[in-house]
Amino acid sequence: MKKMLIHCSRNEIESSTQKAAQAAGYPAGVANDIAAATALLCSFGYDGINAVMRSIHHGMPPPQKENKHFYFSHTNAAAHGMAAAELLYATAASDARVYFSAIDSPLLLAGLIALAANHYQVTYALILQDKTYLIPGPDRAGHNTITLPKIDTPANSGELLLHADQHPFPSAPAIRSISIEAASWERLKRLDAATCV
Repeated sequence: MKKMLIHCSRNEIESSTQKAAQAAGYPAGVANDIAAATALLCSFGYDGINAVMRSIHHGMPPPQKENKHFYFSHTNAAAHGMAAAELLYATAASDARVYFSAIDSPLLLAGLIALAANHYQVTYALILQDKTYLIPGPDRAGHNTITLPKIDTPANSGELLLHADQHPFPSAPAIRSISIEAASWERLKRLDAATCV
């Protein structure tokens, strides 16, 4: 059976996702990051709505720390994606790593890491099932465009580290309308309606 698609603007996706994340209990700042990552994924043609819906209901358990490494068991991408990137950036140790297990949404995890790479102006290496994806920050000319590699590996575990390489991937395309699956959109809108924001 063919999936029914609807067309939404990036702003509509971001706004509805932010409200849905807040209705699921995430603080406003975290909900904003989740919404921006979801819109980014959708603009690259990924199913960002399903990625966020798989993740926002699982809560926010903290990571465990051992030496310079952080361990997220039962990785909730919505809660842990930006946090993992920020922990690595704040640690500022070239050999520090973040390890993930039981990742609920690898795609949303990558989207949030892309936002962090752009914000902190660094490149992250995300390793999923032994495949490395470089997620770069702004280019050497300082152009503030978010880039995202083609994430094609489903993953249950992975790791994240800071990387030195810069910009092997194209930036986000300028899109006025994004096609998304109607059933996923309706699930997100029901959660969006549960908040008064």
